[in-house]
Parts: sequence; structure tokens; C-alpha cells
Amino acid sequence: MRKLFLISILLLASTSVHAEENKGDWIADAKTGCKVWNPVPASDESITWLGTCKDGKGDGKGSLDWYKNSELQSTITGVMQDGRCVQECSVKTKGGDSYVGEMKDNLPHGKGKIIRADGGKYEGEIKDGERHGKGTFVAKDGSLQEELWEAYGKLPAAVQELVDKNFELLKDDPCHPSLHLKRIEELWSVRVGTAISRPRH
Repeated sequence: MRKLFLISILLLASTSVHAEENKGDWIADAKTGCKVWNPVPASDESITWLGTCKDGKGDGKGSLDWYKNSELQSTITGVMQDGRCVQECSVKTKGGDSYVGEMKDNLPHGKGKIIRADGGKYEGEIKDGERHGKGTFVAKDGSLQEELWEAYGKLPAAVQELVDKNFELLKDDPCHPSLHLKRIEELWSVRVGTAISRPRH
């Protein structure tokens, strides 16, 4: 069910949520003490930073490995500044997904391209590690799907807030009864409010 709604790429060894800086924290390489920004801290995480350190934080071109319970989860390569990747950023996950593009606080943010392990590709706007804005998704069978986020941006602020609230609920519990999922041919319809629904592939 989850793959019907989200790009299945987790770029850090953590739960995918919005990475507001006040939820993040610094994490240090146990061997060197060099720190990088961790947007979504989780237990049993560790890192290794192969690069230079400036003022105690990752700086310059290098490679950042993220581990969960000592198992490699993902690797970020690019140019670091103040412990954050700011240029030539790319990510590879242990599941085979990859990302190339802009980043903010060590999460994809801005414009970029996601290539899934199954061959699907998304290119366009991304916010806090998730598709958000205008973009296109090419499925593994080669079919092209235009994104609906541009239409989302034209919705009234109150409706957007309701959409966002229910989207978070959808990620936490796709089977929650208040979402009223309904199959319409090849699409799924998700009820946003009493008079609003949003079809999804």
C-alpha cells in the first residue's frame, strides 16, 4: 500500500518525516569526532565521514556513511559545509534507490532526481526528502505520470492544511478508517474532507 503514495527512498537511517531543524541534532563520527547534521535522529545510529573537518564539522568534498545497528543504510557523497551537503550531492541506499540533486540539512530538498531500485524514476521538486511540487514520475514499465502537486499548490490554505494532516495520517496508518480509501479503476481515491477527495495512482 505504501508504494502507492510515496517514493520508497529513505536517505537516512531513520523514519521519514519532515525534517525541521528543531527536530534534528548533531551526530559525530566515533573515530574522528567530526560532526554532521542529523535531521531525524534515531536510536542505534552511527556515521563515518571520509573527508576533512572544519570547526568540528564535516567540510569539503567527501563521503558520509549512515549506519543503523552497525549496518550500512545509505551513503551521501558531495561537498559539505558546516556538516551539511550543499553541492554535487548524491545518495545511495542499501535497497538500491538513489538520488542526485539539491539537499537541505542532509535531506533531498529542492530539485532533484530519484531512481528507484525497481527502475521507476522521479524528477522534479522535493521537500524534506519527499516529492512535493511539480515533477514527473516514470514507472518501471515506461509510463509517464504527471504529478498532481501543482494543483495542490492552487488549493486554499485551509484545504492544504487538511490535506497535509490526512497525508501524515496516511503515512502513519494507511488503513485508518477515516481516510476512506476507494479503488477507482487504476487509481485510489483518498478522502481529504467531507467534500474533498484526491485520486492517487
